[in-house]
Amino acid sequence: MKLRDVSEADATARLRLTVTGKHDKVLSLTFTNSAPAFDWKLERDLDGGRRATGPGKRRGAAKKAKGSETFGEQLEEYKQELKTRAKSFMDEVLKLGAKPRPAPRLPTIDVEDEVSRALFATDVIAMDSGGTSDPFASSTSKTEWKTLNPVWDEVFTFRVPPNKITLDETDAVELHLFDRDVALNDFIGYAKIDMTGTKVYSTKRTKVTLKLKGLPLDQRPDMFDVNHLKEKLMFWEGERQITGEVEIEYWLGNRHDEDYRVAGVPLLRHPDPLASKTLNHFCDPVSALVRVEVHRGRNIINLDDDDGSDPYVQVSLIQPDGSAESFRTHYIDDATDPEWNCTYNFIAAKPYSTELVLRVYDYDGVTSSDDLIGLVRVPIADLEMHKGVSKLPNSKWYTLLDEEGKDCNTEGTKYGDIEIRAYLDEEYFEHLHGGDTKKAVGKLSVDVLEATFMEGAPNTFVMVKTGPYWSRLPDMNAQANPQWNTRLRYPIMEPSEPVTVGVFDTYSGALLGKVRCVLSGLDDGMRYEDEFPLKTLNSSGVVVTNGTLRCAFTFKHKSPTALAARYMQPVLPEKWFIQPLSESEQRRMLRGHSAIMTRRLYNSNPSIPESVTKAMIDFSKQDVSIKSIKASIARMERVVTNLSSMGDGLSYLLSWESIPVTAFTQLIMVVVIHHPNLFMPMILLSIACASLARFPSRYRRALDRCVPDDWLSVGLAFPPDSEEEKEKKKQAEAEAKRKLEEAKRIAAEEKKRLAAEKKAAAKEAKAEAAAEAAANKKSEIFTFESLNPLASLQKQMEEITAMITDAQIVLDQAAGILERVAGILDWEEPRVTALVVVTLIGLAVVFIFIEAVARFVTRIVLGVVMKTFFAIVSPKTIKWGLTFATLFALRHPAILPDAATAAIEEEKALRRAAAEAAAERAPSSALDPRPIAPVNVFYRIPTQATRIL
Repeated sequence: MKLRDVSEADATARLRLTVTGKHDKVLSLTFTNSAPAFDWKLERDLDGGRRATGPGKRRGAAKKAKGSETFGEQLEEYKQELKTRAKSFMDEVLKLGAKPRPAPRLPTIDVEDEVSRALFATDVIAMDSGGTSDPFASSTSKTEWKTLNPVWDEVFTFRVPPNKITLDETDAVELHLFDRDVALNDFIGYAKIDMTGTKVYSTKRTKVTLKLKGLPLDQRPDMFDVNHLKEKLMFWEGERQITGEVEIEYWLGNRHDEDYRVAGVPLLRHPDPLASKTLNHFCDPVSALVRVEVHRGRNIINLDDDDGSDPYVQVSLIQPDGSAESFRTHYIDDATDPEWNCTYNFIAAKPYSTELVLRVYDYDGVTSSDDLIGLVRVPIADLEMHKGVSKLPNSKWYTLLDEEGKDCNTEGTKYGDIEIRAYLDEEYFEHLHGGDTKKAVGKLSVDVLEATFMEGAPNTFVMVKTGPYWSRLPDMNAQANPQWNTRLRYPIMEPSEPVTVGVFDTYSGALLGKVRCVLSGLDDGMRYEDEFPLKTLNSSGVVVTNGTLRCAFTFKHKSPTALAARYMQPVLPEKWFIQPLSESEQRRMLRGHSAIMTRRLYNSNPSIPESVTKAMIDFSKQDVSIKSIKASIARMERVVTNLSSMGDGLSYLLSWESIPVTAFTQLIMVVVIHHPNLFMPMILLSIACASLARFPSRYRRALDRCVPDDWLSVGLAFPPDSEEEKEKKKQAEAEAKRKLEEAKRIAAEEKKRLAAEKKAAAKEAKAEAAAEAAANKKSEIFTFESLNPLASLQKQMEEITAMITDAQIVLDQAAGILERVAGILDWEEPRVTALVVVTLIGLAVVFIFIEAVARFVTRIVLGVVMKTFFAIVSPKTIKWGLTFATLFALRHPAILPDAATAAIEEEKALRRAAAEAAAERAPSSALDPRPIAPVNVFYRIPTQATRIL
């Protein structure tokens, strides 16, 4: 128990702890801050009860003088200590085979099935009679102008209602057809697809023809409905006659279907007020890298009076809401066939409703606005999909058009053409959206049971996220101990990804606490259950506890071979290494993907606040944060301190604090002295045994890793020192300061002596440096930014921010590497540690027997093989063999003609050339930029980064 968790207690002077046991037995203990640490013991008294005796022997106190205790008393004390440690060890061992609590019987919900199912509907053809109209179906389809037989051929996708196997009468798709007019639209008709009885797992396509009719009575528009305002105003025309049919095709699929690429997603018309009372699931969108390479232009129209325009290209990705992300190439002076050769990257998500727009401008300087030469519009859905790493899609020439869609001006002069290569690449972000679930290495079951000790009985809900999957559990209103009792099952493609369970306030969206578990640290099929404290950082930067959450995690592997194969592959897709982006581009792409998911969750039903989404994905870690830098330094300090504690363990082995341990250590040293060949095996076995000693407690440590670390979250490696430790540290610092001042005084005297000698040399060197700098000074280029101090300041701030961000990432990576190195033998990743321990034991055995094996082999080779060889082959035979070999090498040319020799040599040369060509065509492993398998396994070891708030 930590003193800071005790409320209404003066922990600075004295603390009384009262423990009530069975049969109302009371144990009262008193602690003071100034007294040393003591061991309290329960001993049986004369009445048969137990009483607390103490203070007992102080920890770390000096042993009694030699001779004050008999050998029998010391031996008895060591026996009791060994029994205590053995019992503790066995208790930890027994935890391995037993689950902490029996798994409750809960219905299992497969989240992949819930989020992937989608209803697709296609508008094929609509027919009317008489006159002409400009019909469009719903507010998302395109408008077919001046026709009574429009063909839309558009695909729309709808989310299948959760937790349903068969659709009922409440699940229907409605169509509203309108005639597009300049001011107000005319209502053409209404149709409804009844899908009662349709199985949600059916893949059958159904085509129906529906007759248009008037609106149902429950959908009669009011006066403020814009789509029906015209018929309300023109009431004298009476009720309009509705005729015509519409042909619809619908089917059920999932988000990985090809039709989902271009499908429209209708906006939510009427939010369901009861959606927050049910279980809802979401999924990260299938995102793709949009790469645009602007190569060159040809026959660009001349808008200037000189030799040509000064063209540059503005590349923009336009969102459906009108927002855009833009980049600009450099301009080229007086060019009709400019070459830019610039590459830009964007991120887009299915369904691809964005548009790529390239505008070519004539640069006119800072004195006037730039003139538009022409533009190109390319829907993202029409771009070619790039797969694999071999050949990129071909570049294409596009004709420049004006805003009206014409390719020439009023005089008939063409605007020109530009060559670009633009394509989509979904494989680049496959690790973000999950990709093919057939590649899953296992199934994760998350049991969210209950929360306890929620102060003030708040309104709460729970979010669960792992990989691309999100689950929102129902709201629990005004409950101090809310219960969800829900079991969710997720496919796992990458075991090093964490699963996050967060508890939030329903009204404010504030985080009450979260639990984060890295799956690579869990055993196969073992249930990890506990009551995890819910911790957050308040506005003052202090860690506070808002209750506990009882949940459980069970990770079941698909097969050991599938998991091992995934471990051998890089964590990121191979394109991140073969076709890499810069560090800043990678951060921008990841941030863009997070922003897309944040917007989609906010527009979902029920709406997920942005604060909830950002808290679940640690969105703030992508920003510059001094707290993150301090946490990384604290992580490295903790690892180094723990590694240095190995010296304390060695001192304990030789300190005689435990007579059996020290005696056994000296016995081993004597054995090594007399048998030096056992030195390396002893080292390897010692490391393996030290790792095995940590094996029983790995279950508890796996649960501890799920809870945020109080001290790392505030940038401290360890809890702050006590008053006594602070006083000792202050005295040590004072002594060190005194010695430092003495050393400074001596150094100052030496410095004065050398100052005079260096002064003249420094003055001369300074003069020479000034002259050289004046000679090499370059003239500054005049730019508009040089006149704008705010732009210059903004540029400097961006450079400083980039430098701090890079330092933040480097520190985090360095801390992660140190933690993974320490975790290799600490069972942070059980399979990796088990492999290392087995390897160490195997090497020790090899070193033990290597001398005997070498001696045996030498004896056999020299004693048996050589004797046998000389027994079979006499020295005389060897002499004649050497004679014939020499004569054959110096043979007459007639014995083997030169032409034949030349033919043989030519054939050998051809074979060597063919082998070299085959080697060049084959992929070279030495040039493969992907990490090797041991590095991939190394980066699957969990770190403390997930424990920082």
